[in-house]
Amino acid sequence: MQKYLKASVKVVLEWAKNQNFSSFHQQNSIQKQNSLKQNYQITEIKELQNENLKDYLHQRGLSQVVYPLIKEVQFKIGDKNFYAIGFENLSGGWELRNPFYKGSLLKKDISAIKLNNESHNQNETGKRIVVFEGFIDALSFVEMKPFFNGNLLVMNSISLLNRTKEYLQNYSEIHLFLDNDKPGEICKNEILKSFPEAKDHSEIYAIHKDLNEYFVFRNNTKIEKQQRIELNPKQEQEENEINQAHQTYKRKR
Repeated sequence: MQKYLKASVKVVLEWAKNQNFSSFHQQNSIQKQNSLKQNYQITEIKELQNENLKDYLHQRGLSQVVYPLIKEVQFKIGDKNFYAIGFENLSGGWELRNPFYKGSLLKKDISAIKLNNESHNQNETGKRIVVFEGFIDALSFVEMKPFFNGNLLVMNSISLLNRTKEYLQNYSEIHLFLDNDKPGEICKNEILKSFPEAKDHSEIYAIHKDLNEYFVFRNNTKIEKQQRIELNPKQEQEENEINQAHQTYKRKR
């Protein structure tokens, strides 16, 4: 944080003290949240350019394929300048992520994205929707399913469950990719209760917290397998030499 803020330890600690980190603060303190929001100011919204943010996305397994779905948001908290990946919601607010910060600006709401691929029937687009808790999971889905035709819904907060269910009433085909934790389980069960035909896909990443964690794990596993494949010719040669030596030794005996 010293490097990111370009500030002393004292300033970093003061900044951290004033942040609404869910791990440290009760989320029902409306007065405190409102006072924090008053200190927020968006200074610029533009296409993603910052290399640090691109590196962050890369660490999460995401490529330039998802760049059209996000923005780079420059903002201030008090007198400090920040930058983050921005994901817009339906009320014009922004979900923000960078390596050190997770938060939101302006009004909190769900986000929705329409993905229309020319190879599919456009009339089917409004019938199919996939639901996520956070936008990093939604971007992971886009990487995994580049030819998906339909809509994506990002809850942005489990407190928006009722808003989510209201939005889902317009869809006949609902797919759930929610987190594998207690809040995610509650959301999943509530949605399935209201929409019994919805399909839960959390078993795909059952041993992981969420879809992105699974996606990163899968990508790393692929890299490790590729590295093993590249080493195979040398390994085979070494194994052959060992086998030949072993056979020669047996014949001599």
